[in-house]
Amino acid sequence: MPDSVGHLSRDRRKKYWLPVFTSDNGGFYNATSNAPLRGNKGAYYEGGIRVPRIVRWPGVTQAGGVCVEPVISTDLYPTCLAAAGLPMRPNQHVDGVNLLLLLEGRCASLDRPALFWHYPHYNDHPFSVPSSVIRKGPWKLIETFDPEGVELYNLAEDLGETKNLAAEKSDLVRQLRRELDAWRRAVGAEMM
Repeated sequence: MPDSVGHLSRDRRKKYWLPVFTSDNGGFYNATSNAPLRGNKGAYYEGGIRVPRIVRWPGVTQAGGVCVEPVISTDLYPTCLAAAGLPMRPNQHVDGVNLLLLLEGRCASLDRPALFWHYPHYNDHPFSVPSSVIRKGPWKLIETFDPEGVELYNLAEDLGETKNLAAEKSDLVRQLRRELDAWRRAVGAEMM
């Protein structure tokens, strides 16, 4: 069983290895379909950032189990440290959290306030412009820099991001933009 800091015991660590299948972005434009998700590789829409993560870890994960809690690639480093029985290195993984309790099925939520993305650059992928994103609960706010704009989606009701709710939820837009801006300042994010 994990000790008090979420490590696996030495016996459980040496018996198993942890294969993880994941990706850093959605499928390439015109080569794959991300339906019903909007967008593709390089985009800030769900088709560009929502990817599967499959973990097979006998004795830890439940075979056939499904977890819908949003996680992010930066969570892999602290999770692998915990799985190997190594101490956390918070200065190295400031954006990631240990997923061990989630993988073991001992919690259903990470209690994380929000997820953030920041990519203030151009690239050659369709649907991609310089932007920042905050995902908080079912809400996802996209702030674009060129052209300047804001989009708001309720992913629980509109996974395909077809209805921009920014105009009718202006108070929520202001709140999420404040949180996104505070996060950018806290991490020293460079703007365009």
